[in-house]
Amino acid sequence: MSERRWGILVGLLIAAFIGGTVWMQVRRTTRSPYDARPSTYNPSPPGLMAFYNYLDESGYHVERWLRPLAELGEAMHPPAILVLATPSHRTVSEEDAKALLQWVKHGGVLIYLVDFELLPGSQAEKLHLLLRLPVERHRPSYFRISSEPVTDASPTLPYPLVEGVHDLSVQNSADLLPAARNAVTLFSDAAGPALLWRPLGEGEIFVARSAASLSNQAILSGDNLRFWLRVLHGVPGAGPVAFVEYYLGYSKRASQSAWSRRDVRLALLQTLLVSIVLILAMGKRFGGRVRILDQSRRSSLEYVDSMAQLFRRAGAEEHVRAETLRRFLAAATRALGLPRGAPVAEISHRLSELTGRPQDDIDALLVHHDALETLPWARALARLETETHERTARAHA
Repeated sequence: MSERRWGILVGLLIAAFIGGTVWMQVRRTTRSPYDARPSTYNPSPPGLMAFYNYLDESGYHVERWLRPLAELGEAMHPPAILVLATPSHRTVSEEDAKALLQWVKHGGVLIYLVDFELLPGSQAEKLHLLLRLPVERHRPSYFRISSEPVTDASPTLPYPLVEGVHDLSVQNSADLLPAARNAVTLFSDAAGPALLWRPLGEGEIFVARSAASLSNQAILSGDNLRFWLRVLHGVPGAGPVAFVEYYLGYSKRASQSAWSRRDVRLALLQTLLVSIVLILAMGKRFGGRVRILDQSRRSSLEYVDSMAQLFRRAGAEEHVRAETLRRFLAAATRALGLPRGAPVAEISHRLSELTGRPQDDIDALLVHHDALETLPWARALARLETETHERTARAHA
């Protein structure tokens, strides 16, 4: 067979491969069943798949928690943040609730999304009791809460956490007014408190009136994405962001049945088609010889230098410095056990006591840093943050 015919045959196979892949993906998307669970496996409007995928693709360390909460203490790398929707398919035992309580008290951050199931009652009575969260429905209903309209709630107080956040899109699925007596109301609307914050030991709890603010339907509504990313940025430590799926009906056993998953079958088909194309095209030349240009290895420092020049040309250097300082102050505030929004002078004084450095040196990094070049200043901040975490870890050991 001539090279021209081989080229036409291979081109047709590639076109068939692309067309079949697109058709299967479109068919898979259009036939996705509607699911009301606020799960990261759920592509329907009430699900959290969009937010989970966004964090994963943005470089965050995310995972799905497919075990009882009682196993939190056995994890090799315990999560720094847990996202938990009101359990609907499995009951939270007293052991699970106590393990979660201890995890929060030791510095964990819990984002609790109130989203009741169809039937009356809650699968999380022990959890609500131990966390002192008297959450109630507004009214008995046999309609899933996800069918409620999405409304906007406004900030209640000028906390640093909500600075620049004008509204949070939520649903009216529960009455948080009883729980608000022991917490700080961050957002509210005409229906009452929409988002609460409460410290617990060394950790903290966020209670949302519904899962809508993280859902596929509303994550881009209002300032939802901006607010929740700000919450994640304010949590120090290298632990992952874990989305609890176990109490929504998922488990390790279900997740391991990969052969029954449609995306796995699609990947196998793609591999088969690519293998056929490669076998048919093996040893065939579809053009003249092309000389390979010499490749020279470049240092990674060239990339850093290029990015720095781009920031300077764009006039964004001051923005980068301000964001770097904000993240450092948030991490230092958490490590030193200070309240959010603590004055820079107090943070500087506590860092001086902790590290033994002269306070003038620390003030030069936190207050008078305009006189320093950006890159050396950022390196000095990174070393100070590392030293702070190491000394606080020794103090707690």
